[in-house]
Amino acid sequence: MPLPVFIAVGLAACAVIAAYAHWLGRSARQTLSDTEDALRLFQAACPDLEARQARLAGDRHAALVMLENGDAGLLYAMGSKWMARDLPAGSIKAVKRLSANRLRLILADYTMPRLTIALADENERERWIEAMENAARPPERGPIERKATA
Repeated sequence: MPLPVFIAVGLAACAVIAAYAHWLGRSARQTLSDTEDALRLFQAACPDLEARQARLAGDRHAALVMLENGDAGLLYAMGSKWMARDLPAGSIKAVKRLSANRLRLILADYTMPRLTIALADENERERWIEAMENAARPPERGPIERKATA
C-alpha cells in the first residue's frame, strides 16, 4: 500500500473512533450533583486529608474543598475522570481574574500548570480567591542552621 494511502486510512480510522466515542457520550465532562458528591469524591481520592466543606463552581465541573488542617483542596473534572489535589501554601503561583465569572489558577505543579474555573458570578469568584489565599502564599521556611566547622 502506498504511503499516502496508508496515512489517509490511518487518519480516517482515528476520526471515526473519535466520532464514535463522542457519539457514545464518552467525551462529556463530569459534573458534580452537590457538595456532598464533591466531598465524597475528594475523600476517595485523598483519604489521608479530612475534607469539611466544599464550594461548587458555577458549571459544576470543579469544587473548592476546605480541609481540616486549614488548607484548601481542588476537585476538577478532566473528561470523564476527576482530579483531586491538596493546595498547601506555595502551590498556587498566581490567580487571574479572566472575567466576572471566570478564574484562572496558575499552579506551581508542572503536571497541572493552569486551570480555568467558571464561577456563578463576581461575588463567588471573590469568595474562591479569599479561600485560596493560603495556597497562594509562599511556604514558610525556617532559619538555615549552620554547623560550626572544626
